[in-house]
Amino acid sequence: MVSNESYNMVKAKASKIKELFQTRHYIQCVALCERILIRNHAQASTAIHPVHLAYIHFYLASSHDTMAREATLRHRCSELNLAEKHYHAALTALLSQQPEAVLEHSPTSQVSDDELAPQVRRESDASQQSLASSATSLDDHDYQSSHRNTNYIKDFSRPNNTNQSSTRKRPAPIYTPDAALSYQHEQFSADLSVFRGMIRNHLQNVRELKAATVVPSVRFTFELPSRTSMGPPTGDAWDWYQAEMESMRAARKRLSFRPRFDPSDVQKLCTEVLCELRR
Repeated sequence: MVSNESYNMVKAKASKIKELFQTRHYIQCVALCERILIRNHAQASTAIHPVHLAYIHFYLASSHDTMAREATLRHRCSELNLAEKHYHAALTALLSQQPEAVLEHSPTSQVSDDELAPQVRRESDASQQSLASSATSLDDHDYQSSHRNTNYIKDFSRPNNTNQSSTRKRPAPIYTPDAALSYQHEQFSADLSVFRGMIRNHLQNVRELKAATVVPSVRFTFELPSRTSMGPPTGDAWDWYQAEMESMRAARKRLSFRPRFDPSDVQKLCTEVLCELRR
């Protein structure tokens, strides 16, 4: 059984996880999901609802999946492996629990009478109005046909049941908690089935992308000659080397550089301005 504190805490962070993913902050989304999972493993007393656990693994896998498609070929395989791992974990969290067991994990799984009564009352009101309108239309039709056939009777009058049907007392709404709870289980099972199908599709896409990704097995490197193999220049090569160095030194000496900044003129101007202000 999931405690109320743990349930509400993960539920509050679920919206933050979704917001980070939608705003393309995938690294922050991954960090938050991993922090929640690490805390869950570290504290044995803190349990996460199976649907919340699948939700966390799903967004964690989706973040790795998106980063894998945007990353270079070098880091794509590692991101795809993490995405496949967490998609599988999300699917396992949903498949390991039946809908009834998942509902029992939730502290707010029971549906109150006040939540279901308005819906049942609306259906009862709609059916009552439909019956009243049908009865009114039938009474009017009978009255018109009877009036045409018996128009020779002057004092004949047929009572109109419109007011009677409109003022008829409505029966009390019929409410069966078992039927409402059964409908909730069916709806919850349908939602879980859709969620599982979506995770399977994402997992299949990740596996197809992994199969299509070819990691280059050969690295193209340029080997530099070692310094030990290069001996000192001798003979004509040494003379040529010395001549090149002398020409470079002469070219550097001929270069004219801009003179450095001399602050004396600025200091003199500031002194004159201060003297003028003191007078």
